[in-house]
Amino acid sequence: MYGQNLSWRTNISAINIYLNTQNSYGLGSDSIKTEVLNAANAWGQYIPMSLHIFETSDAPVAGRNDIYFSSNSMFFSDAGVVAVTQVSYKDTTGEILEADVVVNNATVTPTLNQAGLYFLGNTITHEMGHFVGLGHSQFLHSTMFYKLNYGQYQMSEEDVSSIRTIYSPGTHPGIRGSVIGGRNLGSVFGANVQAISMKLGKVVGSAISDQDGTFAIEGLEASDNYFLYVRPSYKSETLPSYYKTIRSDFCEGRTSYRGNVYSTCFSDEQGMAQIVSLSGNADLDVGSVSIGCGLEVSSDYLQEKSTSEGFAAPIVKPDGTVGMAMTGYFSLFDIANKIPEKITFDLSGYPLPSGQIYLDIKAIYHSIYSPLKLTFSLSRNGTGTVNFPTLIGGVGKDSDNSINFDASGRILLDSSSIINNKVTLTVTPDSMSDYLVTNPSILYTLEDIYPASSQFMDDLGVYILIGSLSQYSGGSFQPIRAISNTKIYDNKRCAQGPNTMAVTANKSGAFSTAKDKNLKDTNKLIAACGTVGPTDPGSGNGPGFGFFATFLFSFLFLNLVRSSRINIF
Repeated sequence: MYGQNLSWRTNISAINIYLNTQNSYGLGSDSIKTEVLNAANAWGQYIPMSLHIFETSDAPVAGRNDIYFSSNSMFFSDAGVVAVTQVSYKDTTGEILEADVVVNNATVTPTLNQAGLYFLGNTITHEMGHFVGLGHSQFLHSTMFYKLNYGQYQMSEEDVSSIRTIYSPGTHPGIRGSVIGGRNLGSVFGANVQAISMKLGKVVGSAISDQDGTFAIEGLEASDNYFLYVRPSYKSETLPSYYKTIRSDFCEGRTSYRGNVYSTCFSDEQGMAQIVSLSGNADLDVGSVSIGCGLEVSSDYLQEKSTSEGFAAPIVKPDGTVGMAMTGYFSLFDIANKIPEKITFDLSGYPLPSGQIYLDIKAIYHSIYSPLKLTFSLSRNGTGTVNFPTLIGGVGKDSDNSINFDASGRILLDSSSIINNKVTLTVTPDSMSDYLVTNPSILYTLEDIYPASSQFMDDLGVYILIGSLSQYSGGSFQPIRAISNTKIYDNKRCAQGPNTMAVTANKSGAFSTAKDKNLKDTNKLIAACGTVGPTDPGSGNGPGFGFFATFLFSFLFLNLVRSSRINIF
């Protein structure tokens, strides 16, 4: 978050919010209040003040925080807008003075079913994120992702690190650096840098690089290892107006740079992520991180993966630690013909700790918008084959009902005879589009699985593979953290993007007081989001864009019917 962060003043004990549940949908007052309370509790556990909800039958009042249903056209230019969050704040400090959530009383009927896309809790939890000062995330499984998605009622780790950054800075460590490109090592403005947890196999923090290329991902857990994934920020119009000028066309032929893990400049380590270990509350500076113009994968991997032995993944490091993350790749031919690849993890000479030790494998591809559907099998001497993932109705799902095909599995290692601990992973690809066509019973479309697919979809069959160890003890699996002592090498000697140029942030803008509840102080701004109807935001039609870089907000897309989407702010 750059420019001016928005936040409530941290020395207050409580924020009072007045909820009017009157609506035309027939939703019961208790049900609505339950979802508002759930959303307030979800965010409230990470901020230093309490969010108190009071039920009222009054109309909204100037100077008071309100949540209510309305069909007033001053908020909604068409029936496609589902909700609006409006924030009044001091332009000099970013202090939030008042915030209102207005739910459209004349659009798609919300459901109270948590598994549904139109679940009221998805909308309210997203809007409460704006209420406490957050803007939109570019991470698919975030509550604050700009399009409506399944499971947004449950905050992701990325949401947690974002709210910590605002309300409890300095209490958790972070990762800092600068995104560069080209022979001139030019600063890259608007790169989306994601921190991926080795323990969880998930994006747990992210940042967008500032105009000088710097980024800071804060609010992370100290007891974990991470690696970085860098890609362009898509749909700049969904970001604060500060980012209106960002560009990504820095590669040959003025093509856009693409997503890659942060590797060293050594040719034999292409596509092998540098592992970052954090400790205490201090940030770690990883130096200069280059954008990537091509697919970064190991040449050995490309040569060996289709052999009988497969690619020998370097899971045991020279410093004796165990753990790795690498980029895998399937060609269009591989995908069309479902040609599997093999990757071996040789732990046959590694002395295992005592107890039941497992090799954990995690694969990330859905979250980075690779159009793949992958199946995995693990095998080693002396034990059966482990197949994963387990799908529900043909679909990968998380506990919050969100669709997620990212996969994880583990296999027990042999503590008595470590020579048996050479594990083979077989990965079989399929196109997600073909998979859905050949399984017509699946009730989800490609757009359901990849919201905003036309903007975010990767054009290559890539995935990120993570290997680590865990111990089964006390009825649960505990990750074994191998603290990396390997030096982080920056990318100054191998910066990509020959056309990288300086881009200046948009520091001008306009704001509207059209929805102001009579707040006339000239030091107070109203950030209110309008609508662009069923079309994608960014055309400039209607209010809601260009409200100073101090406010981060954007919109969600709702499914009205399976073939079209409407906007929710």
